[in-house]
This record gives sequence, structure tokens and C-alpha cells, in this order.
Amino acid sequence: MADRSAGAATIASSLRRLGRLSFLLAIRYTPLPWRVKEWLIWLFGPKVLFAAFALVRDAQGRVLALRSRYSGAWQLPGGCATRGEPALETLRRECREELSLEIRGPRLLGVYVDMQGLSQCAVYDCELGEGTIRLSEEHTECRYVHVDELPSSVRKMAVDATISTL
Repeated sequence: MADRSAGAATIASSLRRLGRLSFLLAIRYTPLPWRVKEWLIWLFGPKVLFAAFALVRDAQGRVLALRSRYSGAWQLPGGCATRGEPALETLRRECREELSLEIRGPRLLGVYVDMQGLSQCAVYDCELGEGTIRLSEEHTECRYVHVDELPSSVRKMAVDATISTL
């Protein structure tokens, strides 16, 4: 009986991933203006968000950034909480989903409000666990970048969070 429920959960998870990938690819490759795409993302996404992001730095002080499949923009690893999910659990889950790695030593650096006031983001300083990064369907590449290479909304959080660790 336990094997059957585990198999059903695996199938449900695979279907959710396929649905998410289909939506992301449709948004990315549909020839619509970016404003329309943003509206569609808003329409089908949660209306008030809480997110948790990882600030992972290398020895040169650069930050790990992921390129979004639907927008092409660079962003920090992490994402939105599910209903009732604590920030730290969100961070751990999102890093497992996006990077296929666990995180170590998470330390809350700050909570930030986005530009439109519709979401709050908890930013954690942390390290990646052992293993190789394997990206999810949500991202096309990853690399360590200087903070000033990040988009302005992410840059502001990363700069502030980096200053708070000095």
C-alpha cells in the first residue's frame, strides 16, 4: 500500500513539473509583449507572495545567479512559499527543486518588500551542500556573478544583504 501511494505522489509531482514547464515555455516563446506576459503570470500566480532566496557566494564574493527560463533575467536561487510554509522550509525546498542540492548554515540577512508592494522576500546567507548543481525546468543556466550584474530589484536586496554581513 505504501508503494502505491509513493508511486502516486511521484506521478503527481511529475505532472506538476510538466505543467509548470509547459506554462514557462508558453510564456517564454509566445510572441506577446512582455507586459502581457507579466499580466498572465500575475493572473495565474498567487496574488500576495512570500518568497525566500539564497545568497550563495564564492571565494571572490560573487553571488550565485540563475537565468529564468520565462524572462531570461538573472535571479537568486529560491522562490515562493506555499500556504503556511515557513520561510526557512521554503528556502530549503526551493534550493532542492532549483539546484538539486541542500543548503548549509542558512542565516537570515533581512526581509525585503518588492517594488510593487505585493510580496516580501526573506534573504538568507548560506552555502551549498555537497554535489553538482542540476537546474530545474525553471532555469536555463547558472553562474556566479558580481552583484552589480543582477537586475535592479534583486541587486538592491543582494547589496543590502551583503552589507549586513560585513
